[in-house]
Amino acid sequence: MTIKKTKVEHDLHELVGQVLHERFRVVQLSFVSPRQWLYEVEPPSVGKTRRALKVFGHSAGREPGSYYRLKTTCDRLKGLECPQLEAVYESGVLHDLTPYVVTEWEPHATLYEHLRLLRRPLSWAEAQPLFMDICLGLQALHARGVTHGDLRAQHVLLRDPPRGALLIDFGVSAAFGAPPAPGLDKSLAYWAPERLTFAAATPSTDLYSLGVLMYLCLAGRLPFAPAERPAPGESADPALRLTALHASAPPPALLRPDVPPPVSRLIARLMSKESFRRPARVAQVLSALRDPDAYEATEGQEAPPSEAQGEAQGGAAGAQGAAQGGAAGAQGGAARAQGGAAGAQGGAAGAQGGAAGAQGGAAGAPAWEGLPSLLATPAPGAGWGGIAEQAAGRAAGRAAGRAAGRARLAVAAWLALTLGAIPLALSLARVLS
Repeated sequence: MTIKKTKVEHDLHELVGQVLHERFRVVQLSFVSPRQWLYEVEPPSVGKTRRALKVFGHSAGREPGSYYRLKTTCDRLKGLECPQLEAVYESGVLHDLTPYVVTEWEPHATLYEHLRLLRRPLSWAEAQPLFMDICLGLQALHARGVTHGDLRAQHVLLRDPPRGALLIDFGVSAAFGAPPAPGLDKSLAYWAPERLTFAAATPSTDLYSLGVLMYLCLAGRLPFAPAERPAPGESADPALRLTALHASAPPPALLRPDVPPPVSRLIARLMSKESFRRPARVAQVLSALRDPDAYEATEGQEAPPSEAQGEAQGGAAGAQGAAQGGAAGAQGGAARAQGGAAGAQGGAAGAQGGAAGAQGGAAGAPAWEGLPSLLATPAPGAGWGGIAEQAAGRAAGRAAGRAAGRARLAVAAWLALTLGAIPLALSLARVLS
Protein backbone atom coordinates (compact mmCIF):
# COMPACT_ATOMS: atom_id res chain seq x y z
CA MET A 1 0.00 0.00 0.00
CA THR A 2 1.39 3.37 -0.98
CA ILE A 3 1.37 6.00 1.75
CA LYS A 4 0.97 9.58 0.61
CA LYS A 5 3.65 11.59 2.38
CA THR A 6 3.03 15.10 3.59
CA LYS A 7 5.81 17.68 3.92
CA VAL A 8 6.18 16.86 7.60
CA GLU A 9 6.59 13.15 6.83
CA HIS A 10 9.13 13.95 4.13
CA ASP A 11 11.13 16.08 6.57
CA LEU A 12 11.02 13.29 9.14
CA HIS A 13 12.31 10.77 6.61
CA GLU A 14 15.30 13.03 6.03
CA LEU A 15 16.35 12.56 9.66
CA VAL A 16 17.96 9.24 8.79
CA GLY A 17 21.73 9.73 8.70
CA GLN A 18 21.68 13.06 10.50
CA VAL A 19 23.22 13.83 13.89
CA LEU A 20 20.59 15.19 16.25
CA HIS A 21 21.88 18.09 18.38
CA GLU A 22 25.41 16.64 18.04
CA ARG A 23 24.44 13.84 20.42
CA PHE A 24 22.61 11.11 18.47
CA ARG A 25 23.00 9.80 14.98
CA VAL A 26 19.74 8.61 13.42
CA VAL A 27 20.32 5.08 12.14
CA GLN A 28 16.98 4.04 10.64
CA LEU A 29 13.22 4.49 10.73
CA SER A 30 11.72 1.47 12.49
CA PHE A 31 8.01 2.12 12.91
CA VAL A 32 5.34 4.59 11.81
CA SER A 33 1.98 5.10 13.56
CA PRO A 34 -0.72 7.78 13.22
CA ARG A 35 0.89 9.65 16.09
CA GLN A 36 4.62 8.99 16.20
CA TRP A 37 7.67 8.01 14.18
CA LEU A 38 10.07 5.61 15.87
CA TYR A 39 13.75 5.87 14.95
CA GLU A 40 16.77 3.90 16.08
CA VAL A 41 19.56 6.25 17.12
CA GLU A 42 23.01 5.86 18.60
CA PRO A 43 25.65 8.20 20.01
CA PRO A 44 28.35 9.32 17.53
CA SER A 45 31.00 7.35 19.43
CA VAL A 46 31.28 3.67 18.58
CA GLY A 47 30.24 1.01 21.05
CA LYS A 48 27.55 2.99 22.85
CA THR A 49 24.10 1.60 23.59
CA ARG A 50 21.48 2.44 21.01
CA ARG A 51 18.42 4.45 21.93
CA ALA A 52 14.91 4.93 20.59
CA LEU A 53 13.90 8.33 19.20
CA LYS A 54 10.15 8.91 19.23
CA VAL A 55 9.10 11.89 17.12
CA PHE A 56 5.49 13.02 17.46
CA GLY A 57 4.85 14.25 13.95
CA HIS A 58 1.08 14.51 14.24
CA SER A 59 -0.44 17.99 14.25
CA ALA A 60 -1.35 17.55 17.92
CA GLY A 61 2.36 17.66 18.72
CA ARG A 62 2.50 21.30 17.66
CA GLU A 63 -0.42 22.47 19.77
CA PRO A 64 0.46 25.04 22.45
CA GLY A 65 1.36 23.36 25.71
CA SER A 66 1.78 19.85 24.26
CA TYR A 67 5.56 19.82 24.52
CA TYR A 68 5.52 21.27 28.03
CA ARG A 69 3.12 18.57 29.23
CA LEU A 70 5.36 15.95 27.63
CA LYS A 71 8.45 17.50 29.22
CA THR A 72 6.77 17.52 32.63
CA THR A 73 6.06 13.80 32.31
CA CYS A 74 9.64 13.07 31.23
CA ASP A 75 11.07 15.12 34.09
CA ARG A 76 8.99 13.18 36.61
CA LEU A 77 10.26 9.87 35.24
CA LYS A 78 13.94 10.74 34.98
CA GLY A 79 16.03 8.58 37.26
CA LEU A 80 13.21 6.07 37.75
CA GLU A 81 14.62 2.55 37.65
CA CYS A 82 11.78 0.10 37.15
CA PRO A 83 12.28 -3.13 35.17
CA GLN A 84 8.67 -2.94 33.96
CA LEU A 85 9.00 0.55 32.42
CA GLU A 86 11.08 1.74 29.50
CA ALA A 87 13.73 4.21 30.62
CA VAL A 88 13.14 7.83 29.58
CA TYR A 89 16.33 9.85 29.07
CA GLU A 90 15.43 13.23 27.64
CA SER A 91 12.95 15.26 25.61
CA GLY A 92 13.27 18.15 23.17
CA VAL A 93 12.09 19.66 19.89
CA LEU A 94 13.41 19.44 16.34
CA HIS A 95 14.18 22.42 14.12
CA ASP A 96 10.50 22.69 13.14
CA LEU A 97 9.35 22.52 16.82
CA THR A 98 8.23 18.89 16.52
CA PRO A 99 8.56 17.31 19.99
CA TYR A 100 10.48 14.12 20.61
CA VAL A 101 11.63 11.88 23.46
CA VAL A 102 14.64 9.59 23.74
CA THR A 103 14.07 6.26 25.48
CA GLU A 104 15.84 2.94 25.73
CA TRP A 105 15.84 0.76 22.62
CA GLU A 106 13.85 -2.45 23.12
CA PRO A 107 13.56 -4.54 19.93
CA HIS A 108 10.96 -6.91 21.36
CA ALA A 109 7.57 -8.07 20.16
CA THR A 110 4.45 -6.59 21.66
CA LEU A 111 1.83 -8.50 23.61
CA TYR A 112 -0.58 -7.88 20.76
CA GLU A 113 1.73 -9.59 18.26
CA HIS A 114 2.35 -12.46 20.66
CA LEU A 115 -1.36 -13.14 21.10
CA ARG A 116 -1.92 -13.09 17.35
CA LEU A 117 0.88 -15.58 16.77
CA LEU A 118 -0.21 -17.77 19.66
CA ARG A 119 -3.80 -18.05 18.35
CA ARG A 120 -5.11 -19.02 21.77
CA PRO A 121 -5.73 -17.39 25.15
CA LEU A 122 -3.03 -17.44 27.78
CA SER A 123 -3.27 -19.98 30.56
CA TRP A 124 -3.50 -18.73 34.13
CA ALA A 125 0.06 -19.94 34.78
CA GLU A 126 1.27 -17.82 31.84
CA ALA A 127 -0.91 -14.81 32.58
CA GLN A 128 -0.30 -14.43 36.32
CA PRO A 129 3.36 -13.26 36.15
CA LEU A 130 2.54 -11.13 33.11
CA PHE A 131 -0.27 -9.33 34.94
CA MET A 132 1.91 -8.79 37.99
CA ASP A 133 4.64 -7.18 35.86
CA ILE A 134 2.09 -4.84 34.29
CA CYS A 135 0.74 -3.91 37.72
CA LEU A 136 4.24 -3.20 39.03
CA GLY A 137 4.84 -0.86 36.11
CA LEU A 138 1.55 0.97 36.69
CA GLN A 139 2.28 1.23 40.40
CA ALA A 140 5.64 2.89 39.69
CA LEU A 141 3.99 5.35 37.28
CA HIS A 142 1.22 6.30 39.68
CA ALA A 143 3.74 6.80 42.48
CA ARG A 144 5.41 9.50 40.31
CA GLY A 145 2.08 11.18 39.55
CA VAL A 146 1.96 9.90 35.95
CA THR A 147 -0.89 7.99 34.33
CA HIS A 148 -0.33 5.74 31.35
CA GLY A 149 -3.49 6.91 29.61
CA ASP A 150 -3.23 4.44 26.72
CA LEU A 151 -2.62 0.99 28.22
CA ARG A 152 -3.28 -1.70 25.63
CA ALA A 153 -1.67 -4.81 24.19
CA GLN A 154 0.27 -2.76 21.61
CA HIS A 155 2.01 -0.84 24.40
CA VAL A 156 3.29 -3.88 26.31
CA LEU A 157 6.57 -5.38 25.14
CA LEU A 158 7.62 -8.91 26.09
CA ARG A 159 11.29 -9.54 26.78
CA ASP A 160 10.75 -13.26 27.35
CA PRO A 161 7.28 -14.13 25.97
CA PRO A 162 4.93 -14.44 27.68
CA ARG A 163 6.97 -13.00 30.57
CA GLY A 164 9.06 -9.91 31.08
CA ALA A 165 6.38 -7.27 30.44
CA LEU A 166 7.66 -3.76 29.66
CA LEU A 167 5.27 -0.80 29.44
CA ILE A 168 5.96 1.81 26.75
CA ASP A 169 4.45 5.09 25.49
CA PHE A 170 3.10 6.12 28.87
CA GLY A 171 2.10 9.74 29.43
CA VAL A 172 1.70 10.44 25.72
CA SER A 173 -2.10 10.50 25.91
CA ALA A 174 -1.98 13.06 28.73
CA ALA A 175 0.35 15.28 26.69
CA PHE A 176 -1.38 15.16 23.31
CA GLY A 177 -4.95 14.12 24.13
CA ALA A 178 -6.91 11.47 22.29
CA PRO A 179 -5.07 9.58 19.55
CA PRO A 180 -6.15 10.39 15.99
CA ALA A 181 -8.78 8.01 14.63
CA PRO A 182 -8.39 5.16 17.14
CA GLY A 183 -9.16 1.73 15.73
CA LEU A 184 -11.52 -0.81 17.23
CA ASP A 185 -8.61 -2.95 18.44
CA LYS A 186 -6.59 0.01 19.67
CA SER A 187 -7.17 2.79 22.17
CA LEU A 188 -10.96 3.02 21.97
CA ALA A 189 -11.41 -0.64 22.88
CA TYR A 190 -9.61 -0.06 26.21
CA TRP A 191 -11.09 3.27 27.23
CA ALA A 192 -13.10 3.69 30.41
CA PRO A 193 -16.61 5.16 29.99
CA GLU A 194 -15.51 8.50 31.45
CA ARG A 195 -12.73 8.76 28.87
CA LEU A 196 -15.24 8.44 26.04
CA THR A 197 -16.17 12.06 26.77
CA PHE A 198 -12.47 12.95 26.33
CA ALA A 199 -11.96 13.40 30.05
CA ALA A 200 -8.42 13.35 31.41
CA ALA A 201 -6.74 10.04 32.15
CA THR A 202 -6.61 9.03 35.82
CA PRO A 203 -5.29 6.01 37.75
CA SER A 204 -8.85 4.67 37.75
CA THR A 205 -9.02 4.76 33.94
CA ASP A 206 -5.69 2.89 33.85
CA LEU A 207 -7.25 0.19 36.02
CA TYR A 208 -10.22 -0.08 33.64
CA SER A 209 -7.79 -0.56 30.72
CA LEU A 210 -5.96 -3.16 32.81
CA GLY A 211 -9.21 -5.09 33.25
CA VAL A 212 -9.84 -5.06 29.49
CA LEU A 213 -6.27 -6.23 28.86
CA MET A 214 -6.56 -9.05 31.40
CA TYR A 215 -9.84 -10.19 29.83
CA LEU A 216 -8.24 -10.16 26.36
CA CYS A 217 -5.35 -12.34 27.50
CA LEU A 218 -7.54 -14.90 29.29
CA ALA A 219 -10.52 -14.97 26.90
CA GLY A 220 -8.72 -14.48 23.61
CA ARG A 221 -11.00 -11.61 22.58
CA LEU A 222 -11.93 -8.11 23.67
CA PRO A 223 -14.79 -7.88 26.17
CA PHE A 224 -16.74 -5.38 24.09
CA ALA A 225 -16.98 -5.80 20.33
CA PRO A 226 -19.77 -4.46 18.09
CA ALA A 227 -21.58 -6.78 15.72
CA GLU A 228 -20.58 -6.76 12.09
CA ARG A 229 -23.99 -5.48 11.06
CA PRO A 230 -25.82 -2.85 13.10
CA ALA A 231 -29.18 -3.72 14.59
CA PRO A 232 -32.25 -1.67 13.62
CA GLY A 233 -31.92 1.77 15.14
CA GLU A 234 -28.16 1.50 15.77
CA SER A 235 -25.49 3.63 14.19
CA ALA A 236 -23.66 2.31 11.16
CA ASP A 237 -20.35 3.52 12.62
CA PRO A 238 -18.66 0.64 14.50
CA ALA A 239 -16.78 3.10 16.72
CA LEU A 240 -20.04 4.64 17.96
CA ARG A 241 -21.51 1.21 18.67
CA LEU A 242 -18.36 0.23 20.57
CA THR A 243 -18.64 3.44 22.59
CA ALA A 244 -22.23 2.56 23.49
CA LEU A 245 -21.15 -0.90 24.68
CA HIS A 246 -18.46 0.56 26.95
CA ALA A 247 -20.95 3.03 28.38
CA SER A 248 -23.91 0.70 29.04
CA ALA A 249 -23.20 -3.01 28.50
CA PRO A 250 -22.28 -5.00 31.64
CA PRO A 251 -18.85 -6.65 31.72
CA PRO A 252 -19.01 -10.17 30.28
CA ALA A 253 -18.31 -13.03 32.64
CA LEU A 254 -15.02 -14.89 32.30
CA LEU A 255 -15.73 -18.59 32.79
CA ARG A 256 -12.62 -20.76 32.67
CA PRO A 257 -11.87 -23.70 34.96
CA ASP A 258 -8.17 -22.85 35.35
CA VAL A 259 -8.79 -19.19 36.26
CA PRO A 260 -9.58 -18.70 39.97
CA PRO A 261 -13.12 -17.34 40.46
CA PRO A 262 -11.83 -14.40 42.55
CA VAL A 263 -9.73 -13.31 39.57
CA SER A 264 -12.76 -13.44 37.28
CA ARG A 265 -14.70 -11.28 39.72
CA LEU A 266 -11.73 -8.93 40.03
CA ILE A 267 -11.64 -8.43 36.25
CA ALA A 268 -15.36 -7.66 36.22
CA ARG A 269 -14.83 -5.15 39.03
CA LEU A 270 -11.97 -3.50 37.15
CA MET A 271 -14.32 -2.99 34.18
CA SER A 272 -17.06 -1.36 36.28
CA LYS A 273 -18.79 1.59 34.66
CA GLU A 274 -18.51 3.71 37.81
CA SER A 275 -14.99 4.55 38.90
CA PHE A 276 -15.80 4.21 42.64
CA ARG A 277 -16.61 0.52 42.14
CA ARG A 278 -13.13 -0.27 40.84
CA PRO A 279 -10.18 -0.99 43.15
CA ALA A 280 -8.76 2.20 44.57
CA ARG A 281 -5.09 1.33 43.99
CA VAL A 282 -2.94 -0.97 41.88
CA ALA A 283 -1.64 -2.52 45.11
CA GLN A 284 -5.04 -4.14 45.68
CA VAL A 285 -4.87 -5.78 42.23
CA LEU A 286 -1.36 -7.02 43.01
CA SER A 287 -2.60 -8.60 46.26
CA ALA A 288 -5.41 -10.33 44.41
CA LEU A 289 -3.03 -11.70 41.78
CA ARG A 290 -0.55 -13.03 44.34
CA ASP A 291 -3.17 -14.83 46.44
CA PRO A 292 -6.71 -14.58 45.02
CA ASP A 293 -8.39 -16.56 47.82
CA ALA A 294 -6.76 -14.58 50.62
CA TYR A 295 -7.60 -11.28 48.90
CA GLU A 296 -11.27 -12.15 48.56
CA ALA A 297 -11.39 -13.34 52.16
CA THR A 298 -10.21 -9.92 53.37
CA GLU A 299 -10.75 -6.98 51.05
CA GLY A 300 -12.86 -8.87 48.57
CA GLN A 301 -15.69 -9.22 51.07
CA GLU A 302 -16.12 -5.46 51.08
CA ALA A 303 -18.20 -5.23 47.96
CA PRO A 304 -18.67 -1.83 46.36
CA PRO A 305 -21.78 0.04 47.52
CA SER A 306 -24.95 -0.85 45.70
CA GLU A 307 -27.31 1.65 44.13
CA ALA A 308 -29.80 1.28 46.99
CA GLN A 309 -27.09 1.95 49.55
CA GLY A 310 -25.95 4.94 47.57
CA GLU A 311 -29.49 6.30 47.42
CA ALA A 312 -29.94 5.75 51.17
CA GLN A 313 -26.67 7.51 51.93
CA GLY A 314 -27.62 10.32 49.60
CA GLY A 315 -31.04 10.65 51.25
CA ALA A 316 -29.52 10.77 54.73
CA ALA A 317 -27.02 13.37 53.60
CA GLY A 318 -29.82 15.38 52.01
CA ALA A 319 -31.92 15.24 55.19
CA GLN A 320 -28.97 16.32 57.27
CA GLY A 321 -28.29 19.16 54.87
CA ALA A 322 -31.92 20.22 54.96
CA ALA A 323 -31.93 20.24 58.77
CA GLN A 324 -28.75 22.28 58.86
CA GLY A 325 -30.20 24.65 56.28
CA GLY A 326 -33.40 25.04 58.30
CA ALA A 327 -31.43 25.82 61.45
CA ALA A 328 -29.34 28.34 59.55
CA GLY A 329 -32.51 29.89 58.16
CA ALA A 330 -34.01 30.18 61.64
CA GLN A 331 -30.89 31.90 62.88
CA GLY A 332 -31.02 34.23 59.90
CA GLY A 333 -34.68 35.02 60.59
CA ALA A 334 -33.88 35.82 64.21
CA ALA A 335 -31.06 38.06 63.07
CA ARG A 336 -33.40 39.82 60.64
CA ALA A 337 -35.95 40.29 63.44
CA GLN A 338 -33.28 41.84 65.62
CA GLY A 339 -32.35 44.05 62.71
CA GLY A 340 -35.97 45.12 62.35
CA ALA A 341 -36.13 46.00 66.04
CA ALA A 342 -32.93 47.96 65.70
CA GLY A 343 -34.42 49.73 62.68
CA ALA A 344 -37.51 50.64 64.68
CA GLN A 345 -35.32 52.06 67.43
CA GLY A 346 -33.46 54.00 64.79
CA GLY A 347 -36.76 55.34 63.46
CA ALA A 348 -37.72 56.51 66.94
CA ALA A 349 -34.34 58.14 67.34
CA GLY A 350 -34.83 59.81 63.97
CA ALA A 351 -38.20 61.14 65.05
CA GLN A 352 -36.65 62.54 68.21
CA GLY A 353 -33.96 64.11 66.09
CA GLY A 354 -36.62 65.64 63.86
CA ALA A 355 -38.40 67.11 66.88
CA ALA A 356 -35.14 68.50 68.17
CA GLY A 357 -34.46 69.94 64.75
CA ALA A 358 -37.86 71.62 64.69
CA GLN A 359 -37.19 73.18 68.07
CA GLY A 360 -33.82 74.37 66.86
CA GLY A 361 -35.47 75.86 63.75
CA ALA A 362 -37.95 77.76 65.92
CA ALA A 363 -35.10 79.14 68.01
CA GLY A 364 -33.38 80.52 64.91
CA ALA A 365 -35.87 83.25 63.79
CA PRO A 366 -35.89 83.95 60.02
CA ALA A 367 -35.09 87.49 58.79
CA TRP A 368 -37.69 87.53 56.01
CA GLU A 369 -41.28 86.50 56.38
CA GLY A 370 -43.04 84.53 53.63
CA LEU A 371 -40.04 82.33 52.79
CA PRO A 372 -39.70 78.76 54.07
CA SER A 373 -37.76 78.49 57.25
CA LEU A 374 -35.23 76.17 55.65
CA LEU A 375 -34.25 78.85 53.18
CA ALA A 376 -34.26 81.71 55.64
CA THR A 377 -31.16 83.52 56.82
CA PRO A 378 -30.90 83.54 60.61
CA ALA A 379 -31.16 86.80 62.40
CA PRO A 380 -28.11 88.32 63.99
CA GLY A 381 -27.23 86.38 67.06
CA ALA A 382 -28.97 83.18 65.87
CA GLY A 383 -26.86 80.61 63.93
CA TRP A 384 -27.57 77.87 61.38
CA GLY A 385 -27.60 75.23 64.08
CA GLY A 386 -31.37 74.85 64.24
CA ILE A 387 -31.79 74.48 60.51
CA ALA A 388 -28.97 71.94 60.27
CA GLU A 389 -30.33 69.90 63.17
CA GLN A 390 -33.81 69.87 61.62
CA ALA A 391 -32.56 68.72 58.21
CA ALA A 392 -30.32 66.03 59.71
CA GLY A 393 -33.14 64.76 61.90
CA ARG A 394 -35.57 64.50 58.98
CA ALA A 395 -32.99 62.66 56.84
CA ALA A 396 -32.17 60.24 59.66
CA GLY A 397 -35.85 59.59 60.25
CA ARG A 398 -36.52 58.79 56.59
CA ALA A 399 -33.49 56.43 56.38
CA ALA A 400 -34.42 54.64 59.60
CA GLY A 401 -38.00 54.24 58.42
CA ARG A 402 -36.91 52.68 55.13
CA ALA A 403 -34.53 50.31 56.93
CA ALA A 404 -37.26 49.26 59.35
CA GLY A 405 -39.66 48.62 56.47
CA ARG A 406 -37.15 46.44 54.66
CA ALA A 407 -36.46 44.52 57.86
CA ARG A 408 -40.19 43.90 58.44
CA LEU A 409 -40.57 42.77 54.83
CA ALA A 410 -37.67 40.31 55.12
CA VAL A 411 -38.99 38.86 58.41
CA ALA A 412 -42.50 38.44 57.03
CA ALA A 413 -41.28 36.81 53.83
CA TRP A 414 -39.04 34.40 55.75
CA LEU A 415 -41.86 33.40 58.09
CA ALA A 416 -44.22 32.83 55.18
CA LEU A 417 -41.70 30.74 53.24
CA THR A 418 -40.84 28.71 56.36
CA LEU A 419 -44.52 27.86 56.80
CA GLY A 420 -44.82 26.95 53.12
CA ALA A 421 -47.20 29.79 52.28
CA ILE A 422 -45.61 31.25 49.17
CA PRO A 423 -48.76 33.19 48.05
CA LEU A 424 -48.88 34.73 51.54
CA ALA A 425 -45.25 35.75 51.20
CA LEU A 426 -45.96 37.43 47.86
CA SER A 427 -48.98 39.28 49.21
CA LEU A 428 -47.02 40.46 52.26
CA ALA A 429 -44.27 41.65 49.99
CA ARG A 430 -46.76 43.68 47.95
CA VAL A 431 -48.34 45.18 51.07
CA LEU A 432 -45.13 46.05 52.87
CA SER A 433 -43.43 47.45 49.79
